[in-house]
Amino acid sequence: YNPVQNRYEWNSVSGFAAPGTYQIFFFARDDVTGNESSLKQAILYKADAGNQAPGAFDLLVPSDGSETRTVLMLDWDDSADPDGDPLTYTVEISESASFSTLAHRTERLTASYYLAGNDAGLKDLTTYYWRVLAVDYYGASTQSSQVRHFYTDNTNLMTGWMNGRAYNAA
Repeated sequence: YNPVQNRYEWNSVSGFAAPGTYQIFFFARDDVTGNESSLKQAILYKADAGNQAPGAFDLLVPSDGSETRTVLMLDWDDSADPDGDPLTYTVEISESASFSTLAHRTERLTASYYLAGNDAGLKDLTTYYWRVLAVDYYGASTQSSQVRHFYTDNTNLMTGWMNGRAYNAA
């Protein structure tokens, strides 16, 4: 623990020299009681010199100001990385337009859509704001070109969502 910075820090950690994405698993142990936390995960990005951020992209569904259920599909345009790096997406949902606190966040999505299920913990009769970040292999990121909001109301009929591809050899 670093009391000057009021935070916990890892010292003398090596092995993160090469640029790229690292997945770190850790737990905390109380040195007085011996109690241990559950296993946690963190993603560490090591920047690559000259790496460019992913391209701009737009949010699609739900449309701004729409009414939806607390379980909903979020959809956005694909982003493209100018360096050809693989991309993942991070979805953030907040009750605040400034995103000062997050109601839900999910990272490392490989598709440009996300089903916010019951595990997202969204409340009924609430206004939420949402945005998406495209993140490349080296941690460079681009936020969606806009932030949208929706209102949850579970009294509406359930709508359906289907995602797929159609191919025609002709």
